[in-house]
Amino acid sequence: MSNKQFLSILPALVLYLYVFPLVAGNIMDSFDHTLHDKKVFSPTKFSCSKCHNFSIDPITKVATNFDGLKDQMFVKKVKDVCHQCHSGAQIENNSAPKTCFSCHRSIKNMKAIEPINHQSLSWKRGHALKARVNTQACLRCHTVSKCVKCHVRRDDLEMNNHSRNYRYFHSVEARLAPQRCDKCHQRRYCVQCHLGRR
Repeated sequence: MSNKQFLSILPALVLYLYVFPLVAGNIMDSFDHTLHDKKVFSPTKFSCSKCHNFSIDPITKVATNFDGLKDQMFVKKVKDVCHQCHSGAQIENNSAPKTCFSCHRSIKNMKAIEPINHQSLSWKRGHALKARVNTQACLRCHTVSKCVKCHVRRDDLEMNNHSRNYRYFHSVEARLAPQRCDKCHQRRYCVQCHLGRR
């Protein structure tokens, strides 16, 4: 690599090494450029500019930043760059892993990408219809076993968290293991009945 080539990619390199880790946490720590080069970039003939803000002239081998993106490492937001192959909607490389935990390995990083409609427990009330209408949308992030954990009883998808008599015995269960209730319910759910609102 010539000095001119190196100087042309230096701003992007500085961003990658020093700025990006502060913003993305450990997401980039889990990215393996060598693995991607071996399994994706070389076989599919993807160029650096598929993700990065520069192209390399095939004749002169000089790297050139794209106009208007001089100080940016990537051509799009990092999420959009990764989702070119890892969202489930791509056509070019549909063998790429789609599970969020491939890159977002910590709970903190998963929370950062959590959809807005999942940030309160109210999504649980309406998710059944949405899941029936567009199951694939759920399966982009969740596995079927996530549904099974709460729903499977015999061969149907009815709630399995409570027996038919839970209404009469749930106070004992709630005292013994309140964290089990908190997985699905908020305190105000209890108040609806216990203050005469139901």
